[in-house]
Amino acid sequence: MGRREGGRDGRIVPSTVFTDPQAARVGLSEREARARGIEYEVATMPFGHIARAIEMDETAGTMKVLIDPKTERVIGAAIVGYEAGELLHTFVMLMQARASARTMVDAQMVHPALAEGLQTMVMKLDRFALD
Repeated sequence: MGRREGGRDGRIVPSTVFTDPQAARVGLSEREARARGIEYEVATMPFGHIARAIEMDETAGTMKVLIDPKTERVIGAAIVGYEAGELLHTFVMLMQARASARTMVDAQMVHPALAEGLQTMVMKLDRFALD
């Protein structure tokens, strides 16, 4: 019942280094995407632009997400900052579900929360920007 379907094939494998601040990554980096000739759009945002991070005085770090411009699927993400290893799971799940980044844009996020910053970053992409 509770077993993962499909065995180990097709898993999205994230990584986190538990330093201070944490560094977490999943999928392709910009360098890897360029080397493979994969088109992508990129959004970045300093950790210090997240309301909750400011409130907790945990503003060190940055975030980056790469999406496929045709499918809007996340192809990579990297986060350096407070609880980066926890926050990265949002992108892992989107990637595993093969869901569009629009899923995150359309979600109602809790304010103020660290994860809300992920949505804000994704919305920095022109295709998702508020008019």
